[in-house]
Amino acid sequence: MKQLLKFVGGLAMLMIIAIPAQKLKAQVLGEFTSIEIMENMPYQSIIDSTPVEIGENFALPPNYLTKDLDNGYYAGPNNTGVPLGFEYEFNGEVYDRIFINVNGFITFGQIENGVLKQPPFLALAAKTPTALFYEDPTYPVNVIAPFWGDHMYRTVASSFSGFAPTKIMYKAYADRFVVEWKDLNINYELDGEEIKSSVANFQVIIYKSKFTYSKQGNIEFAYGQVNTNNTSGDSRVITQGASVGVKGEGIVAGGDADYLNGLAHDQTLEQASESKQLTQAWTPSGGTDKRIAFIAASSSNVEEWWGDGDVDFSKVPGNKHHGLPQSRFVTFNDARIVMNSVATGVPLDPVRRRAAYHADVNHDGRYYIDDQGVRKNIPWRNAYYADSLPNEVSSLKQILFDANEEDAAYIIMYMGNHVIELPWLLDTIIRSGKVSAPVSIAEGIVFGNVEKINDLYQIPVFLTGAHDGKLSAKFKMNNEIVNVVENKQSSDNKLMTSFGTNIVALAGYGKYSSDEPIMTVYVKATSELINATEVRFNNEDAENISIVSSIDGNDVETQQVSTVPNPLSNNTTISVNIPKTANYKAAIYDILGNEIKMLSNDVLESGLRTFEWNRTDNSGNRVNTGVYFYRLEGNNMVISQKLIVE
Repeated sequence: MKQLLKFVGGLAMLMIIAIPAQKLKAQVLGEFTSIEIMENMPYQSIIDSTPVEIGENFALPPNYLTKDLDNGYYAGPNNTGVPLGFEYEFNGEVYDRIFINVNGFITFGQIENGVLKQPPFLALAAKTPTALFYEDPTYPVNVIAPFWGDHMYRTVASSFSGFAPTKIMYKAYADRFVVEWKDLNINYELDGEEIKSSVANFQVIIYKSKFTYSKQGNIEFAYGQVNTNNTSGDSRVITQGASVGVKGEGIVAGGDADYLNGLAHDQTLEQASESKQLTQAWTPSGGTDKRIAFIAASSSNVEEWWGDGDVDFSKVPGNKHHGLPQSRFVTFNDARIVMNSVATGVPLDPVRRRAAYHADVNHDGRYYIDDQGVRKNIPWRNAYYADSLPNEVSSLKQILFDANEEDAAYIIMYMGNHVIELPWLLDTIIRSGKVSAPVSIAEGIVFGNVEKINDLYQIPVFLTGAHDGKLSAKFKMNNEIVNVVENKQSSDNKLMTSFGTNIVALAGYGKYSSDEPIMTVYVKATSELINATEVRFNNEDAENISIVSSIDGNDVETQQVSTVPNPLSNNTTISVNIPKTANYKAAIYDILGNEIKMLSNDVLESGLRTFEWNRTDNSGNRVNTGVYFYRLEGNNMVISQKLIVE
């Protein structure tokens, strides 16, 4: 079967683009590797291990002068938070204390400008379980919620009225911190009636990190018995309607929060970041010997610096370049990681301070997700990531980062001393101590003659012109890529390629000609057309990428087609060699593949055949200037030629 290599160019990049996509979350999606059910982990109360009992010391922030056993917080002896006994990273910040709420959750609070703020307080927000899923200035953030509902702390004195007295307590161990709500009157109201029998026991357990250079640890939710108030004479227990999970901060005020739903433990993390499921029965974990566990990811988290090129975090304590200057910790491995992410289609960790944050060396990769789940890029190349943010961005943790082959090219240039430091924010390139714009004539890539070698197709890739300076490219193919061989053309040039199943990425710098290919791609073709789409050259979508000649191979005949004149203003003559008498369709198509003009659809005799096109469509209307394609199909073959209408 005749194969054809087709290249489809994209539109110019917009300053801000909005791409419908699966909603991307901010921090907490990257904080954990999974949500799991831990089997054979029976609930164990800390009552016999000399815990700290909070008693009735629940009050309203920020001054804690007003006692509130319905919605109040406990903020420790000095109202500055309850000490954990160790440092714990959550939502991109490191905390050493928490605030405990009556309503079945704890919060780390919020750090702004290095200062820990008191939790915001609104009674309705504190007792509304769906506040886990939404962002609002009055809702608590950085929350861990084993059973968030409308609960009530019952005093010893209330036992005379038939209530079970509550104990809320905590215990700091060397490797973990436990908060327990014991005999808590959960979801205590039903149609205005206070239900005395609705009583439960549950815990949150925060584990100290086991990673040497990360403070992220696991979190577990454990559940004991319900309906322990046997003196009430009632058996009703209201367990439905509570939320279970963790919540960060950010996204957009009025929109979905940055959260993971612990009840979605049988689903993916992405699904857990969307689920708004509430509890239906006790226990939320499926048994008192089972726990819901959030398994921590060991993610490096380094503030300095945005775009410094340390993608592999080799400069962090414990890694081989710790304490060394940038010229040592930026290596070709950093560029390779970026290239692999492009080629595999798996983005680097986009959260602030993580991989893409450090890989965004030219500071053009900031973006955020609006309240409609739409990605929006931030076009300004600022020195600081918090500058020039749109008004709808409500939190710095809403800002995510992206890096591509263009960033890898800058890293390679830095390695060759052609960029003096990273991040690189200037519009010119330092070369040999002088500031000058790189000479670049090439405007894209083209694909040369295709050869069939056994069951593979060898496709050379050329530049459209001479090139001197930074070089980056990326394209996607609709057939399996088996190998890519790069061609530096000169020992002075630097070039790096990476490929996945159907994506090729290239980055480098140097002086290149258009006479030699810069790389050769080997594909295993399974479809009639080999399409190359999503073409990007030097960080801009490529336009007017041509359709090249038909594939030549041992099992197919060589086809020839010519168009004179080309480019054309009014008319052109298309000449094509017909190898065998058969039925063929000859037509003109636009760049999107729409048929513009039917030239023939009939039996054609073998030999040279000519067609005339007078620049009109099937309705007789004169077509606009642009790129079109002549295509002849039939007899298990396709022949094509690009036409430029001026």
